[in-house]
Amino acid sequence: MMRTPKFILGRAAASAAIRASRRTLRCGEFQNHGVISSAAASREGAAHCARGGRATRAFTLIEIMVVVAIMGIILAAGVPSLYGFFHKSGIRKTLADVQDTCRSARQKAIISGNPADLVIHPREGTMEVAGGVDSGYSGWAHSAKIEGTKLQALKINNSHEDLSQADEVHVRFYPNGTCDEMIMIFMSDNNEMKGISLEITTALPYILTDKDIQALAH
Repeated sequence: MMRTPKFILGRAAASAAIRASRRTLRCGEFQNHGVISSAAASREGAAHCARGGRATRAFTLIEIMVVVAIMGIILAAGVPSLYGFFHKSGIRKTLADVQDTCRSARQKAIISGNPADLVIHPREGTMEVAGGVDSGYSGWAHSAKIEGTKLQALKINNSHEDLSQADEVHVRFYPNGTCDEMIMIFMSDNNEMKGISLEITTALPYILTDKDIQALAH
């Protein structure tokens, strides 16, 4: 049998040793890389937790008190407007009551099948549905009083005569849903001018603005 020379065996052993050392170095690099990656991940996780902690922190007592104070200021500023909306007074209340009384007279004429009169007392500043209104007709008021304003003008059926100083004026509503023509002009204590007119084809009242009143004057 032929023997392998010793120097060849020595070279083979040296090559094997070099390959083994290289593998060891690679493993060490991989291990070091894993350690570094784990450390980096730990740092990122800690940073994420810190960020999350800041994002979800609770409100302080001072912040809550500031919010409550702002809400209180807003509510305090809105109370007068709400009160004025739900509690009408002056010319706004007069306009609303006159409209309701006109609607009651219209409703009475349609349901009863007979004409109904709206009786106006300009000097006294009152008006009512003649004969009253049964509770079954509607929930509208059947009388009104002019308060916080002055009856400036009253015209019936397109007449040029101003009836604002008359003792008694009648406006008739008919069963077919029509009525006499009526225009009432009011002047408030603040010199605000408003009016109410009846649409003769529907007998429904509507509010006259300053522009409407100026147009009627011309």
